[in-house]
Amino acid sequence: MNQAYIGIDGGGHQTRFLAIDEDENELAQLVLDRGSKPNHYGIDVTVDVLRSGLEQLCAKLNDDNYEIAAIYAGISGCAKPDSIYDPILEQLHEFCSVAELGGDIKTNFRALADSQSGVMLLAGTGSAIANFYPSGRWTVLGSLGHGAKDVVYEIVMQYQAGGWSDSFRLQLQHLCPKQLLESSVRDIIKQQIDTDVLRELNPGTLNSSEWQEYSLLIERVAHRWVYKAFGRINAQMDRYPDEQVEVVMSGGLWALEYLRTAVINGLEANFPRAAISIKYRPDREAVFGAALLATEL
Repeated sequence: MNQAYIGIDGGGHQTRFLAIDEDENELAQLVLDRGSKPNHYGIDVTVDVLRSGLEQLCAKLNDDNYEIAAIYAGISGCAKPDSIYDPILEQLHEFCSVAELGGDIKTNFRALADSQSGVMLLAGTGSAIANFYPSGRWTVLGSLGHGAKDVVYEIVMQYQAGGWSDSFRLQLQHLCPKQLLESSVRDIIKQQIDTDVLRELNPGTLNSSEWQEYSLLIERVAHRWVYKAFGRINAQMDRYPDEQVEVVMSGGLWALEYLRTAVINGLEANFPRAAISIKYRPDREAVFGAALLATEL
């Protein structure tokens, strides 16, 4: 029978499954509108979601005369080995003896990068910077830059303090939910904030003076990212001085072109162009990275 390699990307809202062959050609895919994050939904729900998805995907593969060679599951919150995750791994082993469970950071990097070492800047709801090394080892430091929740926090706190102009305050009232603008620090921390509200604040919805006012905040966010990323990129260069450092940008906040451009320009201004290669690839999904990792087991 032909060999199939399955990658799984499990997050807070959806769980994606992808099967590829040894030449990285897609064989089958499946998306379940069910989250599989164990520290949010519980281990039993994660196991049930994986079982359901794998059963459906395997049915498609069996019809095409494929057998599973390996499975890699990148599930949010499962980056560090822990015995509490044993039931999840056991579920994977029911479908294939060659299986590995890890977090979603590794799968994101594998999907976005051309090499197996480099630096990843993660800017989604939260933020982190991860260094990946040729040995396969990797480290991650959280909350170094700004994620969507950090930016929204600054907008809301400044709004509540009366710091924005009357014109921009009216725009915020029009574009943002009232509940969000009235949120306390505790409320913002608890909320699952994404980049949707920030996408509404752009040169197309704001007039020139409002955009100039808001862009001062974006500039501060960009400067913080450049400052924090510089240290992690420089550490990678010191460790591997003869290699170009591949820097990949992952997460919904980078969809804000004005922020992404400011960070790229800031990094390129501080490093020789030949020393780093910065990539933003929104079309590459983490589930593809998980499938690639499965081929390497």
